[in-house]
Amino acid sequence: MTLTNRQREALAIIRDFITEHGYPPTLQELAGLMGMRAKSAAHRMVETLVEKGYLEKDPRRARAIRLTHRSA
Repeated sequence: MTLTNRQREALAIIRDFITEHGYPPTLQELAGLMGMRAKSAAHRMVETLVEKGYLEKDPRRARAIRLTHRSA
């Protein structure tokens, strides 16, 4: 599946954040970094990237977003 420009931007932000900090951003942090007003918009973006196979997440843990081999 192809990504929109905004989805590519989100993926790059997540990748850069993980590289810099060693852990993924929270939804609130992702929303702020992308200029979104609502955390729910970041949540939808993450869910879309999970559905497309670029991210994996563990619902039992905080900050449990992981890049997949597709996002490399």
